[in-house]
Amino acid sequence: MEGRDEDPQYIEMQNNAENQIFYLKQIQKVLYSNCTSEAILAPTAYQSNIYAKNWILGDQDINDLVEQYVERSKDHDSITNCPIETPFYNGAECIQCEGETPIFNMETQEC
Repeated sequence: MEGRDEDPQYIEMQNNAENQIFYLKQIQKVLYSNCTSEAILAPTAYQSNIYAKNWILGDQDINDLVEQYVERSKDHDSITNCPIETPFYNGAECIQCEGETPIFNMETQEC
């Protein structure tokens, strides 16, 4: 049995909670400054949730995938993993791969 700190759903909830706390603190800062300061609340960038089990690398290796995640973190202030129910980001939305195409290709971003 996985410990709480290793449970993918717990980790996902914790990350989402931390993001929401950040935004609430930014809003609070603006409210308590008599609206004389600014807070930039950037839209979030979504990425596939690697805790899902039904994905493959495609024609890349794990280092390529890690590099993509690192670059995304440099390019965006806010990144959200897709929820485990729809864990894969296809460039437009979080999806689940089911039926005849149950595996997500991380390289092509397609089921």
